[in-house]
Amino acid sequence: MKSLERKEFLFDVFTTALEGAIGYWAYSETYHWQNKGVADLDNFSSIVIDAEEEEAFERVAINQAVIAKGINLILNDENFEINDGLKSAILEANRKNDAGLIDGNCADCIVQAGLFGSIVFG
Repeated sequence: MKSLERKEFLFDVFTTALEGAIGYWAYSETYHWQNKGVADLDNFSSIVIDAEEEEAFERVAINQAVIAKGINLILNDENFEINDGLKSAILEANRKNDAGLIDGNCADCIVQAGLFGSIVFG
């Protein structure tokens, strides 16, 4: 079971990604992050589609599992290709559960890693 601090970290990375980081390749079709006016740290999600062609890839969900998978892949797969500076920032943020250290570029890479297994765009 994830701690509240970890859930908040994953939620904040999700928010950073959706509020601008992935907008050049996708847009949010639906966005669920509240339950009765309070952030839903267990069930937040968004369905995104290709910003250019709308049907270029199937609608995909970004949620807690995608964010966690992306971070894990970036940090633990020695063959994952990512800028060393971005990887270092993600590593530090992950260790501290501090999403304030995650900028848009990091959030974008995390989402792409979680969804596609690699950096596909940008």
